[in-house]
Amino acid sequence: MKNTKKLKLIAAISAGIIIIIIGIIVFFINSKNDKNSQLITYNSSKVSTVHKETEQELDLEKSNRNNNLDESKPNNQTSITKPTTSKILPTTIQPTSSATQIKTSESESFAIESPAINKKVFSEINNNIIQPVIDSFYGEIDIYFEILNHDLIFATRKKPMYPASLAKLFLMGTIFQAIEDGIIEYNENIAYELQIMITVSDNAAFNRLFYLLQDTVPEKNMFDFVDEFCLENDFSQTTIHNLIVIDGYERFVYPTDYVFETSAEDVGRFLSMVYKGELVNKKASQKMYDLLSDQKRTWKIPELLPNRAITANKTGEKESFSHDAAIIKSPNCDYVLTIMTDSADPYQADLLMQDLSLKIFNYLNP
Repeated sequence: MKNTKKLKLIAAISAGIIIIIIGIIVFFINSKNDKNSQLITYNSSKVSTVHKETEQELDLEKSNRNNNLDESKPNNQTSITKPTTSKILPTTIQPTSSATQIKTSESESFAIESPAINKKVFSEINNNIIQPVIDSFYGEIDIYFEILNHDLIFATRKKPMYPASLAKLFLMGTIFQAIEDGIIEYNENIAYELQIMITVSDNAAFNRLFYLLQDTVPEKNMFDFVDEFCLENDFSQTTIHNLIVIDGYERFVYPTDYVFETSAEDVGRFLSMVYKGELVNKKASQKMYDLLSDQKRTWKIPELLPNRAITANKTGEKESFSHDAAIIKSPNCDYVLTIMTDSADPYQADLLMQDLSLKIFNYLNP
């Protein structure tokens, strides 16, 4: 009986121990599963965060690329919020900073220091740009080039040439001299005739202004006014003793030899004096410059020049003759360029003027 009770007690204790052991095992298993579950949840959250950050970075880069397609557009359509995580911040700032540094270094590497305007530069232009054009030109060519305010002048000093409409420059100067001398009075009619004579090269206006001088002082040959103006200003190669034939009914009160000529040097010096305010007087020079700067015929010397160039010019052309004369204001210096040509192909002469003008400008303003 006692043995039976002992066996039951041992069995109960053993069962209890087994249950405890099983309970402990189950506890450890559950505990381990809970940890794994937490670990997986954490990693999933971390992966999700990284993915979101990556998407934000890509969106920012895409936004930056789209904005850089047109820098002139205001950046008001795309708003970039400040990143909230420290991981995104370096990624978004660094590329922008790097790009800025690259642009800065590129702009510095292409920044060419402007040459000092001196005799060496002037000589290089004459020898390497102007002289080869003169040597290779098929026909007659006369060139005057002056860097203003530097006393640097190049002139081929050839014989006078038929001026075509460059003659209108000297009549313009003569009219302002006559106004200064009190021979005629400046009014709206004279202002209009000067404007269309210079800006659109109106031939009838040229003749009418001569008639005005003739009618105002009938006892004097109208061409003498221009002779006196040229003599006073040392335009020694210029003679304007003719009107421009339009309909064959031009009026001559006094006999004339019909000489009609000038040189690139005289025309160039004329423009130089206008620029310096020395032709007639400062006020008259300014009015002449204003007329020239309103020029409509700009397909020769000014044609290829960039917007940085400010030009005031007068053209002349007839049959084989093609001319242009200009004051050019540029960032590094102002200068006068006069080109007169007589050739079998005036169109090619026009192209030559365009090319020569651009080369000189680029050399002075790299």
